[in-house]
Amino acid sequence: MGTYLNPQRFKYKAKVLPKRIPPSIPLYYSDYEHQSDMDHLETIPASAWAIRNGLLDNENTVGGGHYIRVRGLQIDNVFIRFRCMVRHDGGCYIYLNRPGTVVTNADGDGYGFGIAVGGDIGQVFRSDDGTTTTLSSVGIVLENNILYPIELLYRDGYMLCRVLRNGTWYECEATDLTYTPPFEVGTWCQYDAAFDWIEVHRA
Repeated sequence: MGTYLNPQRFKYKAKVLPKRIPPSIPLYYSDYEHQSDMDHLETIPASAWAIRNGLLDNENTVGGGHYIRVRGLQIDNVFIRFRCMVRHDGGCYIYLNRPGTVVTNADGDGYGFGIAVGGDIGQVFRSDDGTTTTLSSVGIVLENNILYPIELLYRDGYMLCRVLRNGTWYECEATDLTYTPPFEVGTWCQYDAAFDWIEVHRA
């Protein structure tokens, strides 16, 4: 299917936060099946990404803070579905960051949602110029080389991260008003991680 990027502002109103938000028209969607899907993405120096085997794959073998964002997309309240995996006990996240704050591998202001395989947790963290603080986490037995489905919700400072493992959703939530929208949407990993099936909806 490739990439779908919707330049218009679609609004979605949900009466209840979260367990299941019905699908709306996505602002961005990609299954990373085609090399042209990279045309909608923008990376930073020293971060190497490629489309390989139907995945958005990070090719770095050392370092941390490798990042790639959706070109030209800024959001406020948002619901995102994605899948990610790591190969070395590291972490992989969707990163909602303040526009213009990510310029190198270890900076940026905003919030991350995802998994840390070595720590066996799903988590929400805040980044203050690259220094991360865990806002909330949930224990999960995680393994390398497995794509885990993850859902996240950001709405007016409320944040929810849900990770699916063996048919069970594990959830953690937090509220933080340090940074406010608009946010850019990117992926973040320590190194050698992969993402699949990212879809971005207004919430």
